[in-house]
Amino acid sequence: PEDCRPLQEAEPYFPQYTSSAASPQERDADGRYDRSHLSPENAWRLGRDYLAHCLRYGWPMNVIKEHIGTGARILEMGCGKEIPMFRALTCDHSAVVHYKPSLYVGADLNSISYRPEITGCRTVVLPKTNIIDNPGAMPDEPFDLIVSFEVLEHMDKPDGERFLDKMVEY
Repeated sequence: PEDCRPLQEAEPYFPQYTSSAASPQERDADGRYDRSHLSPENAWRLGRDYLAHCLRYGWPMNVIKEHIGTGARILEMGCGKEIPMFRALTCDHSAVVHYKPSLYVGADLNSISYRPEITGCRTVVLPKTNIIDNPGAMPDEPFDLIVSFEVLEHMDKPDGERFLDKMVEY
């Protein structure tokens, strides 16, 4: 039928910026990592959807609620400046009842502006820390859940492979 035409690749609604287009100020000292960060204020500049990023945190919340329960020990590699996943886990009484971790470790190449303090949850925040090249910065503890959202696209393939290998080690 005439309405069954092959799909053509759609043009993006806005320019797509990738790690290769990151400005020099958004790269680490040796230029290996794109340190651009997503916030509501700069999402338009990066051509990314902030809300879509936030919705991804539903996946670990579901894993915690259905398989681990409160008291999970969580490592978030590339947690972001405002630690949005931790905030989602502890944003209100209902969230704390279902998702409150006993340990949260957040590491990021950028500075981290939010300092989480929740009663009964030990938080370790590692700003400006590359835990792939500096694993000694990590606490020597096991984790129930290791997550990383929107991080691999900030790396070249060899560094991304090292990143995934290190996730498995932790």
